[in-house]
Amino acid sequence: MRGEPIYGPGRTNAFLTDGFLASRGDSEARERQTRHFAHLDDVGVALERAQSWGAGGELMRAGEVLSSEIPGAYPNDYLPGLLTPRILKGRPMGSFYDRFPIADARPRIFPKVTTSTTIAVQSAEGAALSATDFATTAVTVTPLMYGAFTDVSRQALDGADPAVNAMLLQDLLEGYAQASEAVIKTAVEAGSTASGITLLIATPYAGAIANVVNYYAVRNKAATGAFVPSAAFPVLLAQPDTTGRPLVPLLGPTNSDGALTVGDDVLAAQLLSASGRLSYASTVNVWVFGRPNDFVIFESSIAQFSYEQPVGPQAVRIGIWGYLVVGARLGSLKITAT
Repeated sequence: MRGEPIYGPGRTNAFLTDGFLASRGDSEARERQTRHFAHLDDVGVALERAQSWGAGGELMRAGEVLSSEIPGAYPNDYLPGLLTPRILKGRPMGSFYDRFPIADARPRIFPKVTTSTTIAVQSAEGAALSATDFATTAVTVTPLMYGAFTDVSRQALDGADPAVNAMLLQDLLEGYAQASEAVIKTAVEAGSTASGITLLIATPYAGAIANVVNYYAVRNKAATGAFVPSAAFPVLLAQPDTTGRPLVPLLGPTNSDGALTVGDDVLAAQLLSASGRLSYASTVNVWVFGRPNDFVIFESSIAQFSYEQPVGPQAVRIGIWGYLVVGARLGSLKITAT
């Protein structure tokens, strides 16, 4: 219940007088003014909650007040720190194959054996050994520049959250990651050799295992990576054996050449020696099996740039760029599922 009014008709104290005395240090006057303003606050709150008085003078509640009924008085709360970015896909192939750092667009040349030496048995005691030959060819790759920029209006920079620059750069960097992964995928699929081992779309497990084995048979080294097209990945993980058990189990693999590897940000199918990765950039139904040194990725560090007023004081330009090219060494093995 609200207290009685402090000032008004019949009261012994005056509002202006107490204001003057309070400014001079009169504690009683200051206390009366404090009670007065507290009383006004109580009355004001009550009036905001009601629209009429009852016949007997009692305060009556007229109805509800909704947030939609007080535009301009109901504040918004913007949380730019909770920005939901684009899906971060990373670079499955880009992070697997060997990477050679570069800093410019000069062509890179490396040798590749084209004629190998041969060893033969001596034809007879005292006879000359057979002659052999060795030759290489020069493989030339020329890095290209990849990148993008955006002009940010002065209003956006001056009025937005300070994290706006970080938001834009994060989006640009993920855009570069996805664009460069597509470039790497194209080079990898073009530089890989067909394995000739059948792999079925509906039941890919047996063909995947057979291709891992075939890589070892062809290269005498175990494949450590298998790049699985997006549509085939869930089919591989869900494929059951004849009793309904998954062929790529997560728990307690028994009599299976596959197993599921799970981490904070990874889901991979271990197929013998190869880690089967979801390759979102891969061509539909094209599987690739390989080792990191099958290709070499020549790539520079990503450079960030910012220019004040490139088109005038109304905008600031920010962007990223980098050099990238892929060189095929032995190349991986690939198969198109049927």
